[in-house]
Amino acid sequence: MNMASEQDRLWVGSMPEAYNRWLAPAVFRPFARDLARRAARLAPGRILEIAAGTGVLTNELVTALPMAEVTATDLNAAMVEFGSRQAPGAEWRQADALDLPFNNDRFDLVACQFGAMFFPDKPAAYAEVRRVLTPGGALLLSTWGDVGTHGFAAA
Repeated sequence: MNMASEQDRLWVGSMPEAYNRWLAPAVFRPFARDLARRAARLAPGRILEIAAGTGVLTNELVTALPMAEVTATDLNAAMVEFGSRQAPGAEWRQADALDLPFNNDRFDLVACQFGAMFFPDKPAAYAEVRRVLTPGGALLLSTWGDVGTHGFAAA
């Protein structure tokens, strides 16, 4: 049995770059467009995106809602740095979804695309979303279902 060396298992290169190049166009952009269309129907003035990654949804939100104030956050500093270059129409901040650095009742809409499944404490994250939402505000999110319920497992 030939086991890969530790060096062979190390990531080389930019994870945000690879994510944006390979996953965004084929997997994430179609869902981002759908989520942004749903957001536009709500006509929010202040939007918070959590787990924004490289800014795929961020770009769609800025385009669909040009008059809205969009704040994009991610836990990973490299994603925030990369995303801020990809979606400069938003304010970017590094932030943990379980401890959002914003005042209560700050945003009309919180959006999250394929990030919620990574929250280590989902009830805490959703409590934070509720805290920063204005009364009557909305949460829009996309997340994967069980891998057996969609075609990505076969691919």
